[in-house]
Amino acid sequence: MLNQVLKLARILSIDVVLGACLCSLFVGRYFHTQIPSVSVICLGISVWVIYTVDHLLDASKISHKAHSPRHYFHQKYFFPLLVAVVLVGLVNFRLIFFLPTPTLHWGIILTALVVLYFLMLKIFRKDFYVQKEFIISLIYTAGIFTPQLSVDHHDMRLEEIFLIIQFFFIALANLLEFSSFERFIDKMDGHKSFVQFAGSRVTNLLIKMFVSVSFFLNVGLILYGTHRYEQLVITAMLSTLGLLIAFPHFFERSERYRIWGDAIFLYPSIIFLIEWV
Repeated sequence: MLNQVLKLARILSIDVVLGACLCSLFVGRYFHTQIPSVSVICLGISVWVIYTVDHLLDASKISHKAHSPRHYFHQKYFFPLLVAVVLVGLVNFRLIFFLPTPTLHWGIILTALVVLYFLMLKIFRKDFYVQKEFIISLIYTAGIFTPQLSVDHHDMRLEEIFLIIQFFFIALANLLEFSSFERFIDKMDGHKSFVQFAGSRVTNLLIKMFVSVSFFLNVGLILYGTHRYEQLVITAMLSTLGLLIAFPHFFERSERYRIWGDAIFLYPSIIFLIEWV
């Protein structure tokens, strides 16, 4: 029963939503800023809407029964999920009026970029897939940092800039790993991804490069930075990504790569649990 609930949560991207909220709170702690609760709630709802719309669009393009459990679910329950997106979107629209004004302005800009992303997918669907993972990573990183950066007006220190780079590389490596694991399923369902354009060898090299650069920053910030405990969380996130690369045959079974790949964004909860205890 528990496994079914967790599987449904993964299919509905609930784990991604929780991860984005936790990462945003983690960023607030890193910058010593109190993030308003409404900002975190709006972020979580926005992430769910974006991911669900993206999955619904992908599912609508498949004329046969989707091979991916996630796309099959969105294919089977297309209209109920579409109604849920509209209702949840209306709730989010109501909540945005309680956001700090700077956060609202940043959110509008980010929303415009998301809309532009979907339009480009529609207009340039034959070629735009090459940049898909990169743009999603950029939007995800901007999303988790917006509640912080929009209300914090101090000049960012170098280690705070490095944190942004780390999260972007982590998100990008994560998505490229997913694409690499799912390249055959994506091909059967007609979905395009970076790995289909560049090949597995180039994609794996890029993943290793992004993880390695992040590790290099991670070690430097642990040794010389002021947020050593937070950087240990980053170490755990990067280590998990490294394991996915090192043992692909183990993690491809039963979608373990997706379970652990999405779980890394829940790792910041360790910091808050330690504080609570």
